[in-house]
Amino acid sequence: MSSNNSDQSHRGNWRGHGGDRSRYSRNDNDSFQTYNRDRHPKLTNEEYRLVNQGRDELFDKKKTFPRVNPPDNISLLSSENLFATDRWDIDQLIELKTKLNDTRNQLNEKDIKVWKQHTGKTNMTGRVVWSLRNQNQIEMCTNAWIKMAEIFSKYKSLIPA
Repeated sequence: MSSNNSDQSHRGNWRGHGGDRSRYSRNDNDSFQTYNRDRHPKLTNEEYRLVNQGRDELFDKKKTFPRVNPPDNISLLSSENLFATDRWDIDQLIELKTKLNDTRNQLNEKDIKVWKQHTGKTNMTGRVVWSLRNQNQIEMCTNAWIKMAEIFSKYKSLIPA
């Protein structure tokens, strides 16, 4: 059997199993809607309002940082000088950590289908990553890459000349 025949039979098998590969094509104009048709259930008006509450303020944030100059004494960065103080605890943060862990442990008792439906409605970043990757042919598009690109677009001085 030649390699061409095996490749063709493999493609034929995909269709034979009921799948439609073209449905997820990157070149499809409607690929985002097609891909996400059943993944993210429709939001009610109240859910949409809650999910998008405060969204505009999030994107208007802009921080100002002082320029950091390298230290004159490079020995300040040696491992002996880093983290040289005793450990200290903040009771309020320890209490918050305990509450967070208790809440996280309760997730084990939740129905996985209900939880996936909830996260699909509230976590919009998956949609952003997917659509940016497809619209701009970004090979390694991740949340971190998008954040870096956003920071560089707002703070031009970070990019070396």
